Amino acid sequence: MRALRILILIIFIVTGGLFGVHEVRHFADLDDKAPVLKIDHDEIALSVEAGEDEYLKGVTATDEHDGDVTDSIVIAGKSNFIEEGLIRVDYAAFDRHNNVGTASRNIRFTDYSSPRFASNQPFLLRKSTNYDFDFIHASDVVDGDITNKVKVKYTSLYSATDESPLSLEATNSLGDIEKLDLNVRILTPQEYNQFRPALWEYIVYTGIGQEIEPWNYVAGVWQSGNPYSFEDTGFDYENISVDASAVDYWTPGVYEVVYYFDAPKRDQTATYLYIVVRDE
Repeated sequence: MRALRILILIIFIVTGGLFGVHEVRHFADLDDKAPVLKIDHDEIALSVEAGEDEYLKGVTATDEHDGDVTDSIVIAGKSNFIEEGLIRVDYAAFDRHNNVGTASRNIRFTDYSSPRFASNQPFLLRKSTNYDFDFIHASDVVDGDITNKVKVKYTSLYSATDESPLSLEATNSLGDIEKLDLNVRILTPQEYNQFRPALWEYIVYTGIGQEIEPWNYVAGVWQSGNPYSFEDTGFDYENISVDASAVDYWTPGVYEVVYYFDAPKRDQTATYLYIVVRDE
């Protein structure tokens, strides 16, 4: 009986010793410290078309247990604009125990410009007609086509006479909100059926001091919501005249260029091009 007790005691001591060794090793291997990220510059300049490798350039990470874990770094998030063209990028690095280290820096885009609107139809609307304004588009250097983000605000076209304000708004994924205020001309059915100048574009953007040639946008003639070439109608450039005197290329703003149509035995009519001068 005594021998049995001694054997049990020995087994208990050995088992306890093995458990103690295991616990010591466990606590020795315990890693609860996150990797440390190092960034060579607090702000860098990149193109809006820069790839992930360029965003990660100059960012490294080391871990107390695992050493260099730079390969684990990922882009954890991007902020909306802090100011136009400047965002904050968050980085994260991982060790083999899934501890996470983070750091941030600013990215300044070298070629950013705000969203732009475009229209393939003139802002000439027939009175007492419903419009969904699907001819208005928007594009952005970051997101591409953002037409689905366009919001159009206007007063009732049924009650409008001659002119009516039209407000356009579009927001890209970085929180940049572009707004554009225009006027639409409300035409009677008779006026809507008259010939008018047709243009390739009806909203054009340019920079400070960068003049455009208005004649480059003349495409033919327009009638009842449809464009026609000069060849199809028998008219030509001699039936068109242009008044761009209201445009100030040195002051940011929205300006109208008026294109007049004149032909024998026909009333003079007009189409309008909006030139947006931006300081970019």
